[in-house]
Amino acid sequence: MLRYLYKDKSRFTILIAINTIRTLFVTGLALVYGNLVNSVADGIETKKLIVNFALALIYTIATGAMQWVKHYYSGICMARVLREMQNDMFSTLINSKYNYIAKEDSSKYYDNMTNDLKQVRDSMWSFIHIIDRIVAVVSSFVAAVVLNYQLALLMLGMTVLMGILPFFVKKKLDIASLNHSDATKLWARSVKENLQGISIIKSFAAEKKSFNEIVSTNEIVFKAGKKRTLVEAVIDGITTIIQNVAMLSLVGLTCYFVILKIVGIGAVLSIVQIGMSFYGAINGVAGAVTYYLGSKRMRDRVSSIIFKRNNSTSTTSTTFCETLEFKNVSFSYGTSERKILENVSVVFKKGKKYLILGKSGSGKSTLLKLIAKFYDSTEGTITLDGRDYLDITESEVTSVVAIAQQNCYLFHRSLRDNIDYLQNNDDKRLVDVIEFTHLKDFISQLPAGIDTIVDEEVHQVSGGEKLRINLARALYRGGDILLLDEVTSSLDKTTASIVEHNLLTLTDVTLVNVCHKFNDSTLQQYDEIIIIENGLIVEKGNYFDIEKSEKLATYRSQLSDEQFM
Repeated sequence: MLRYLYKDKSRFTILIAINTIRTLFVTGLALVYGNLVNSVADGIETKKLIVNFALALIYTIATGAMQWVKHYYSGICMARVLREMQNDMFSTLINSKYNYIAKEDSSKYYDNMTNDLKQVRDSMWSFIHIIDRIVAVVSSFVAAVVLNYQLALLMLGMTVLMGILPFFVKKKLDIASLNHSDATKLWARSVKENLQGISIIKSFAAEKKSFNEIVSTNEIVFKAGKKRTLVEAVIDGITTIIQNVAMLSLVGLTCYFVILKIVGIGAVLSIVQIGMSFYGAINGVAGAVTYYLGSKRMRDRVSSIIFKRNNSTSTTSTTFCETLEFKNVSFSYGTSERKILENVSVVFKKGKKYLILGKSGSGKSTLLKLIAKFYDSTEGTITLDGRDYLDITESEVTSVVAIAQQNCYLFHRSLRDNIDYLQNNDDKRLVDVIEFTHLKDFISQLPAGIDTIVDEEVHQVSGGEKLRINLARALYRGGDILLLDEVTSSLDKTTASIVEHNLLTLTDVTLVNVCHKFNDSTLQQYDEIIIIENGLIVEKGNYFDIEKSEKLATYRSQLSDEQFM
């Protein structure tokens, strides 16, 4: 992760230089203060006193100015590092395969991009501190040698305990930091779920249950943070005690040397300044090393996301000319042994229309997800014009496949920008898909028409309207293969009939329409009807092949019952 610090070598060099110069000014100021006090003790004339005072004032102002420059430039550099890491992490996530992103809750990734990355940034800032504080240690030691080599040796000897402390507490701090991060993720996920599911909570009058759940997870965060703070406090307390004992010994020896007239009285002020700078730097190095080492697992976790090689993008163009074929395809989600699809073999031909019937959980939606390459088949092969799907990236598939899902998402933006998601600004095409999906009347009732803001939570639309918006989005984007997942299930019978009729008139488009209920009058317009039950294809053929099929009769019967109800 340190590559982000020296990605721009000139900026990194300037950052180190600024910190080094500022540190040298602080050390030099200690010697100047000592000379100022000695000039009074030696009884020199006022003119030299004024010169020494002016020199001390110049050093003081210069030190303050360098502190300002250090704070500002360092802050900008670290903000830039955080920005670049966040951009790279999101780029990796958004360009990764769908199944990689979908395996985790979105709140986890949000926490990765906020809490985790900030901790990683802070650990890199600790690395910068290690460098400039080492400079402070060296320059302070040199200044002490200038005063008296014996004082310098004593100062050096007291640093052993402070130097080895980080290696004893590193593991405990590491574990405490990770536990705190994981607890924060748990809390974020709980808050997200409760806010998104507020309608359920209200309908069950479950406000107290929801509140107690948040309180419970918040308590876990508090306890994890408390434990981490305890570890950090122990480290801080021990190092402070060691530093104070070291300073007391150093000042005591300097005072003794003043009595013996080995050094001047000004050396006491100088050694206090030098000692504070030296031990402060040693303490800072120890703390920075502890934090940096203790954040290793966090950096590894972030690195595993940012630098993950699971890219779905490609510059290779793909076309669909003849067939999309499933050969003995089986599929299971994750590590589950349950097969959602089993030994499925089917051919989808260019320009043909397909209706896939099946009960909820039969695997029909999963079939669409395999075509859209949201997942790869567990067994068997899928080919596009003879080319293995495993050799084709997601972005290549999306160049020929458009999908309108049952569970679509509305972004917080205008209805226009939800449909024209890539902002191609093709107004004629937009008007056509609105007409095609029967959205015109709905849009005319919106406050700002097609420029009305819609989203998932505040500016909501009905389920049927949402499905038609998603269908319009897929049609606007276009593709040789159009996948429909229950897009008419929430529509009234008249609207559903109009939309389905329009879809069946599409030319040069391979239509794969998945549903559990259908319009009986349109069955003859499909080139093939496929019935799936428990992941298996139990019937397929054109309408005349399966017209008298018991399976089709069962679905007709269910449809009649639903209409009666």
